[in-house]
Amino acid sequence: MSVLFASQRTIDKYQKLWDLMRIDPKKVQQIINDAKTIIKYRRRFENVTNVIGNKVPWYFIGIIYMREDGCTFKGHIHNGNSLRKRTYDVPAGRPLKNPASPSGYTFEESAIDLIQLKGWDKVPQWSMPALLYYLEANNGFGYRRLKQSINTPYLWSGTQHYQKGKFDSDGHYNDKLIDAQTGAAPLLKYLTDKTLGLV
Repeated sequence: MSVLFASQRTIDKYQKLWDLMRIDPKKVQQIINDAKTIIKYRRRFENVTNVIGNKVPWYFIGIIYMREDGCTFKGHIHNGNSLRKRTYDVPAGRPLKNPASPSGYTFEESAIDLIQLKGWDKVPQWSMPALLYYLEANNGFGYRRLKQSINTPYLWSGTQHYQKGKFDSDGHYNDKLIDAQTGAAPLLKYLTDKTLGLV
């Protein structure tokens, strides 16, 4: 049984954006490189989802970690702050539990905390619109609330659905800034579409 995580109109919008998505040819190699990095650490992402006994897709965790930390395994999945201490940027003070080692947190400790904080361990079904919704929700819906709303670069950077505009810090929007990172949606495409040859 599926549970609506957003209005049907919002779900339909995600699906339409996904169906119409065209990847910028100039960004393809960057997207492939980032996707290969995520695939390289697939086992670690799978280990996290196995620990919580949930079917959170490994590539969902991998995409978030690529966006937040570049998969360096030196930063928290929440926001890239150093794993040596709790986070200080939003969300601050995470994880709540002390690390198992005095040298700091492991990626796994950080990832399990974020999954439980966001409630992803309770998501009943990971459809494509659900994946896109929870990816956007992780970064926030601030782009929707702008005077002239835009599609979030967190999802759509590297596709025709995004041109420019980016929050360069929490709460500060720069309409001239272009997000140079690979968006979550094109990464999702390369990590789920077997015809593209990476998985």
